Amino acid sequence: LFSDYDLKTIGDETQNCQTGQENAELLLPPVEGLRAWLVVLGSFLMHWVILGDIYTTGLFLPFYEEEYQKPRQELVIIGTLQTALLFGSGVFSGKLGDRYGVQIIFGIGAIIHTIGLLLASFSIEFWQLVLSQGVLTGIGQGFCYWPGVTVVPMWFTKRRGLATGIAVVGSGVGQFTQSYLTQNLLDARGSSFTLRILALYSGVILLGAYFLLARRVPLEKSITLLSGWEIFKEKTYLLLFFGAVTFQFGFHIVFAHLPAYLDDHNIGDAQFLALAVGLAGIGSAAGRVVLGWLSDILGRLRLGKWCILLTAITFLSWLWCITEASVLAFVFLYGFFSGAFIALIFPIIGDFYGVNRLGDIGGFMSLGMIPGSFIGPIMAGRIYDKNGNYDNAIIGGSVFLFISAASMFLLPSPAAGDDLQAAKAQMTQVKHESEDEKDKDRHNTGSCVHSESTDVEAL
Repeated sequence: LFSDYDLKTIGDETQNCQTGQENAELLLPPVEGLRAWLVVLGSFLMHWVILGDIYTTGLFLPFYEEEYQKPRQELVIIGTLQTALLFGSGVFSGKLGDRYGVQIIFGIGAIIHTIGLLLASFSIEFWQLVLSQGVLTGIGQGFCYWPGVTVVPMWFTKRRGLATGIAVVGSGVGQFTQSYLTQNLLDARGSSFTLRILALYSGVILLGAYFLLARRVPLEKSITLLSGWEIFKEKTYLLLFFGAVTFQFGFHIVFAHLPAYLDDHNIGDAQFLALAVGLAGIGSAAGRVVLGWLSDILGRLRLGKWCILLTAITFLSWLWCITEASVLAFVFLYGFFSGAFIALIFPIIGDFYGVNRLGDIGGFMSLGMIPGSFIGPIMAGRIYDKNGNYDNAIIGGSVFLFISAASMFLLPSPAAGDDLQAAKAQMTQVKHESEDEKDKDRHNTGSCVHSESTDVEAL
């Protein structure tokens, strides 16, 4: 119940000349059953910690500014490193999760993440903080996130959008709870004590997620770190990739600079800041569930592209948010509409290319998200340092979001039927593999050989 499914199991269970299909049907857990929803719970817990941590890193900036006497442009590199490494490690952790299983890769990431927070609490110099809270924590987050998010669509067909939406709601819940926890701890005990509490808090929740996450489909033993790059020859994937890349340039600016923006405009106090960050999490949580559910009815791609367009419009409205009420409305709506990208990007990839190699294909997507997630907040900080306000940064960020929406509107509709394109491609490949196996069988008289390729064909 609490382990990854292994393709080798089919071969081990086959004792006579039964077909691989019969064995696969007996051994695979049912789609959308109890085990599937336990996986959703595990992914929910992962999102709670990993993205909740990233979204609340900005709360440390005022304290670090005083402790390390560094300009805002340098301090923001901690959060941007976390985000960039989360996306950058996806090209490796996604492949490794598909090849070796979700749990082992997730467990490694959870350990690295916890150690990073603990080491950060003992930092004396700023470079030590960058290496621990920025680099180590970011790598750990990436090794947890990609196996934990790509595994959910494998367990669902009809309710894939809803299930993924519920799973990623964890980030909204984590953002809301961790913003209050972090802010109160920072005010009461300072940054070092807060980091130690967050390390303990994160480690316990990630341990629970570890026992719940598992793949449903067989492991992809053929995957290597150099395989799969031919996907970039497809126009559809290039449009998806470009849309994801440009989305990141604007998306993270809000979470990296909202605390400083409120401080510059004298909007609210520390508790209002925590409320604003938390409300963005609530909006994101609501959007992921509601829009995920609607996407299963209206179409995941159809709804997703309109939500990205509304995200761009909402982001641009940040220019006129100079009161507490307007800020709260902005962060809620921004969280609501932008949550659709997080909830639907992997189900959309699954609709186009199937779920067996979702970690592999999604990992390439994550690689393209690095430039925007890293450069966007840094450039916004530089624009602020030069102009003394965020106006041009907001306009620039909204332009990237509008470009992302345009890219998504150019995409064709996915093929009718679940995983149809992936199934056709797999059938062609397996056909050739099966013919090779038949040639081998002719040289093994009196034996019944069941190869891994036959089992994949059955699946």
